[in-house]
Amino acid sequence: MKCCSIIFDEVFLMPGLKYNAALKYIEGFEEFGELSSNHIADHALVFMIRGMYNNWKMPFAYYFTESGMKTISLVRSIKEVVTAVQSCGLEVMALVCDQGANNSAAINYLKRETREKYVRNNEVQSNICLEINDKPIFHIYDVPHLLKGIRNNLLKGDLVCPFFTYMMYHTF
Repeated sequence: MKCCSIIFDEVFLMPGLKYNAALKYIEGFEEFGELSSNHIADHALVFMIRGMYNNWKMPFAYYFTESGMKTISLVRSIKEVVTAVQSCGLEVMALVCDQGANNSAAINYLKRETREKYVRNNEVQSNICLEINDKPIFHIYDVPHLLKGIRNNLLKGDLVCPFFTYMMYHTF
């Protein structure tokens, strides 16, 4: 069995247009697979697949957007990528992303969709994962981003830990 995870992240791009003479095409506009618009892209959403048991990774898909991917477009893109990866004979075990607002909203949308499917069929959902194409997929937040978020909260928040406060004011 070839198990993999799909990692996705959005990066900022310097907006600009460039003429590709070889393809006779102007690059730099929004592109969602087959769809494109006349808006100049300033973000790229990149999907990468990575082996779960073997150390391999491969960029798989990318989308250019203006001001970031909207939630419903992100849900559609996730489903397209998962379906394409599954059609290659790989089993998608997990989706990995940072806890950005659009990412969290898209994952919650997919989880809610899965829950509603079970409710419609009068079945009990036996796990906490989401499903795409009737295959269970776990969601994992990117650990480096989680650690960075914890660090930032500790730096800018007023952390009160009762144990340490007690220890500071009492001697034994």
